[in-house]
Amino acid sequence: MESANRIIVWVFYAAFGLLGIVLATGGRLIALAVCYGVAAIGFASVTVMRKAIAAPRPYQDGGQAPRIVREGEDDSFPSRHCFSAFLIASLWGVAGYPVVCSTLLILAVALGVLRVRGGVHYPKDVAGAFAMAILFALVAFVLLQWHG
Repeated sequence: MESANRIIVWVFYAAFGLLGIVLATGGRLIALAVCYGVAAIGFASVTVMRKAIAAPRPYQDGGQAPRIVREGEDDSFPSRHCFSAFLIASLWGVAGYPVVCSTLLILAVALGVLRVRGGVHYPKDVAGAFAMAILFALVAFVLLQWHG
């Protein structure tokens, strides 16, 4: 479970970097700025929200020991890993690559399942991450439509 979690996380690191490369080499610098800007603001927003809410993790509420390595406590809602995965997948779609988007969304769902089954998140943490990622992806979509 730990290995699958790490592999999927690394796939999303690579996917985010590759999105930047694809947009930059395609001369789509506005799309690059929008996608990376929205991602940065979204990541910062989720980080601040997690600190403010300070929701306990399943293993803090008397659940079993986590099967995925996690340092620290609290900051469970929303899942930042899942937010990032859902947003990166969605940004590929916003940028006009639906096949990559669909593939990454499947991996994002798998990551969410792993994080819940691994004992580091509740389903609501993953659902909240998904909702926030959709919100930020919509912002990117509107900005790109507005730019033309």
